[in-house]
Amino acid sequence: MSEETQEETEAASFEGQTVAHCVKAAAEHFGVPREAIVWKLDTSHFRTPDGRSRPMDSVKIFAKTRELPSSEGVDAAVAWVTQLLELMSLEGTVTGSTVSDKQGSVNIDSPAARHLVGRRGTTLRSIRRLMEAALESEYGDWNIDVNVEGGRRRDDRDDRRGRDRDDRDDRRG
Repeated sequence: MSEETQEETEAASFEGQTVAHCVKAAAEHFGVPREAIVWKLDTSHFRTPDGRSRPMDSVKIFAKTRELPSSEGVDAAVAWVTQLLELMSLEGTVTGSTVSDKQGSVNIDSPAARHLVGRRGTTLRSIRRLMEAALESEYGDWNIDVNVEGGRRRDDRDDRRGRDRDDRDDRRG
């Protein structure tokens, strides 16, 4: 077994305030992006030697690396959507992520999200169809989803009367 293959399969233990901190430390330790880290929570960290539960201010994970799937289909989709936004004269940030082999997602974060989604999602469906048609010849076997964010979570938006949803008494039980 080569050293590179052996290094990918060896697990290391990391402790931190949150799982995200541990994954970040593991990525830095192995010298890979966070997406290449596979981790498992060390539940024994929360137990005493006699098996009782104990509160802890930190978490502990076992982490190892995995080979990342190819992202060329997602990269092509990100480039296509970026060019589309430029042609539409809309500002936005386009990012992509590979979920698994030949499956990914493109995320658009734009203040003009309502123009990209359209009434009942019709514009977004059209953008998806156009992207699939444009990339069909080279990346027809890829399944790429397009998501649009408006910079704010849905729960944070104001209702029609101008009050935050948390302030409405009729929505609470």
